[in-house]
Amino acid sequence: MQRNIGVRDRLLRLFLGFILLALAGYFSSIILLMCALFTFYEALVGWCVVYYVLGKNSCPL
Repeated sequence: MQRNIGVRDRLLRLFLGFILLALAGYFSSIILLMCALFTFYEALVGWCVVYYVLGKNSCPL
């Protein structure tokens, strides 16, 4: 897996992950929790399956 998410996208995904995690706790939603965990995974690994399918790359490397 080659990175395809740049620093700005990764920070945005981390922020979104925290929001989804807070909403999952507030609403007691397993689906929101899974979305938050997946978003954290993408931010930490630096690879996005949607970007891969679309051929997009925001990583400068």
